[in-house]
Amino acid sequence: LVAPLEELVRVMRKVDLMKPGSRVSIGGAPSEATELAETFNAMLERLEAEREESMRRVIGAQEAERLRVAQELHDEIGQNLTAALLQLARVRKLAGPDLQDEVGAATETVRANLDDLRRIAQRLRPQALDELGLTSALSQFSARLSVQAGLEIDARLDSQLPPLTREEELVIYRVAQEALTNVVRHAG
Repeated sequence: LVAPLEELVRVMRKVDLMKPGSRVSIGGAPSEATELAETFNAMLERLEAEREESMRRVIGAQEAERLRVAQELHDEIGQNLTAALLQLARVRKLAGPDLQDEVGAATETVRANLDDLRRIAQRLRPQALDELGLTSALSQFSARLSVQAGLEIDARLDSQLPPLTREEELVIYRVAQEALTNVVRHAG
């Protein structure tokens, strides 16, 4: 008679929504205890589904914000830096030979800032992920980081991945991106 209640109490004590799947096993004749266990299992399913949906919304909101910031960087600051390059090209034509080195240095500084801006915008929203898929995007990121950091990165990626949702691909890409970036920053 009390076995279903004992099982319910045992599962209730060990439930961790970070490790979904715990359920009370229900057996025996229908009773108030089995109904309570069924209700508890249904509650766990709802909580797990709500948590998963909540995580999806958080990731979606983060990515939408990253996309917005990347677009603003590209559209506003990128255009301003491009305009500065054009202005410097005009100044270079008008400047005498004694200012050519300074104008050239300023031009290179602006060009380097524009390259940095493009790299930052790319890290905010990996277009390659949408255009090329996960495996190719990770290969491209690894190759680019390898050149930038001067490190050999041996990317071994299985081209036959199971079907993944866009959110799953994005999470995998972000984890790999963060891990490799941390290696470059902190591994010496």
